[in-house]
Amino acid sequence: MNISKRLSVGTIIILGLIAIGIMSALRESFWNVVGWIGFIGIIFYLYKKPPIWLQRISGHIPATSTKRKKKSHRFKVIDGSKKHRKF
Repeated sequence: MNISKRLSVGTIIILGLIAIGIMSALRESFWNVVGWIGFIGIIFYLYKKPPIWLQRISGHIPATSTKRKKKSHRFKVIDGSKKHRKF
């Protein structure tokens, strides 16, 4: 697997610096980093699945789709221009 084809050099450097920063922060204060990760996780979860009471306050309630009734048409055969062959 060749990583250089998928990621640019700048992206690899930025990801490396982020990893070094996280490791140094974990070494200094483990619970501080865990708290921030938990906080960001809760915000992300509430963004993806907001509670019902929050949807009512904001006024944005997703519309429920109504099921359409299937039309009752008879099967219709359209005569084509093919010649009938007997086998």
